[in-house]
Amino acid sequence: MGFQSLERTKRSSSLGSVLELDCVEPDHLYFASVRGERVYEVQLEFANGKWEADCSCPVGVRCKHIAAAMLALEELESESDNSGPPVWDRKRIA
Repeated sequence: MGFQSLERTKRSSSLGSVLELDCVEPDHLYFASVRGERVYEVQLEFANGKWEADCSCPVGVRCKHIAAAMLALEELESESDNSGPPVWDRKRIA
């Protein structure tokens, strides 16, 4: 995803394209509903030190819906806890 796509995603995220962001397991698994041509379901999972994501859109991976969900998660993290690194920079302890 290029810089222009990311900037468009930031704008659309702030306009409410992320309709819902659910934490299934803190710092590990999240589900989001993201508005595009229709509403797509995004799964974000932090495992083995990296993020993996899937989207129900035709692209499926590395799409603007995943980017919007990640930006919404970043925004949520920054609003809820400024004392540590973002969730994607934290090491998971099993």
